Amino acid sequence: MSIDRTIDQVPFLSAEKVENLAGELREKANCINLINADEVIARVLEYLKNNHHIHIDLNADMGKDLSGKLIVGMYNFNPPAIMVNQELLTPTSKPFTIGHEIGHCILHRNVTIRQEDYDKESLIDTEYDWAKGRIKITTGRDRLEWQANRFSASLLMPAIDFINGVKGIQRKIGINRNFGQVYLSDATSIRDFEIIKNTLSNIFGVSPTAIEFRMKDLSLIFDLRRSRTSHISTIYD
Repeated sequence: MSIDRTIDQVPFLSAEKVENLAGELREKANCINLINADEVIARVLEYLKNNHHIHIDLNADMGKDLSGKLIVGMYNFNPPAIMVNQELLTPTSKPFTIGHEIGHCILHRNVTIRQEDYDKESLIDTEYDWAKGRIKITTGRDRLEWQANRFSASLLMPAIDFINGVKGIQRKIGINRNFGQVYLSDATSIRDFEIIKNTLSNIFGVSPTAIEFRMKDLSLIFDLRRSRTSHISTIYD
């Protein structure tokens, strides 16, 4: 059986389910108390290699896909392998990319796909895929990529630690209400948002873009600059 472009052909996984699976992997890999993304990724890759015989190649030159886009990451089904071309990535974007491929490995090992959707034996991710950010989920591929992104974010930025981090930074910069929520309304709030985002980037060792992605995933951002929109999730869904 192969995946059709219709969304109902891809197994549904709730955000909560993906979060739980990422947490279980952190526990199995003995990194439940780690915060730094590079350390988490190293532990998880070692666990997958030693316990599930997953081949790991972080210096893989995978070339380009059929449309000419550079391939930055891939999960290969047979034999099972996580491959990333880290030369194409910045130090802070590398963990999220690897986490994304780990997500494919954990969530999609038993999924069969159509060659026109992906390579026949692999789940391929290009530079363009990373640039798209959050999109409306309308196809099977959209759902697969959302699940892998959510898994990576959950693996590297556990919800409780992440929200506590937001609260702690807010207290330090003098915000004294709505802890754990980020409101965007004027120049001052935008400045505070950038401080929070960049500080969390340094704490977790991921890019500011990944931090913003996680904030949106956890519904922490409220954009009051839009007259008809009170919550940022209504902008990106």
